[in-house]
Amino acid sequence: MISFMGLSQSILIKDPLTSYSFEKIKNPIYNQDSLVIIESKKSYNSEIFKDFGEHKEKYIDNYTSLVFVYSPKKYRRPYHIYQWMSPILIYFDESIPKPLKKSLTNLVEQIEEEDIQNLSISFVKDKDDANYLIRSTEKTFDVNFDFKNEEDKKNYVFNNGIYKLILGSAKKPRGCILELNVNNDQSLDILKKNLNQLFFLSLGRFRVFNDFKNQHSFINAFYQYTEELSEVDLALLKIHYNVIFNSPITKKEFRSILKTNL
Repeated sequence: MISFMGLSQSILIKDPLTSYSFEKIKNPIYNQDSLVIIESKKSYNSEIFKDFGEHKEKYIDNYTSLVFVYSPKKYRRPYHIYQWMSPILIYFDESIPKPLKKSLTNLVEQIEEEDIQNLSISFVKDKDDANYLIRSTEKTFDVNFDFKNEEDKKNYVFNNGIYKLILGSAKKPRGCILELNVNNDQSLDILKKNLNQLFFLSLGRFRVFNDFKNQHSFINAFYQYTEELSEVDLALLKIHYNVIFNSPITKKEFRSILKTNL
């Protein structure tokens, strides 16, 4: 079992959407009572598991550890699955440096090339059209964790930024504000790493693990930056968005659904 850290560093906002806006700017998405829901199949598309080949069981174990982190196999605690049910429309504040924009754009393009079921991500030029805002902050963060050394602490994603999910019905994300401190003397590579990792984690309120073996996976607490989306992370997204769950689900129920579709 891989050990866990970092979930508490994301923030959930449960205020009614009609009372929330980015910097009080009118946003038509947030003035609607409901979202246009992407149609999803009620059973798993088993084709994705064929794509995983010999890594199928490993990827499934990674995912269940990620989502049902405190739940042993026979434990029946229900979990909310944090899945975006509307297209993600990203707006970069002008405070975000161009190299960081380019890096995240590259990541999003790789995700979109895979045509993942029930997941759509794009960029917009007008903040009023966005439901995902990325901006810089002067805030400082100090995660209370026993790091091995100062370098690990300095590079740790939640010591440099944070994301705040705005939830709609069934605890489904329908908006997000991602804040990154770009003025804290970090190298450009570290900032790219932090931005991309925060964004990926916000796609499912994913946790991070401090001893995950793949150093190029976003769920590794000490993720090593790379321009390429790892196969591990791609598999996580494909499993996560294969079917939309509108109510909490237990690990046992999830495994049962998988069993009938594999």
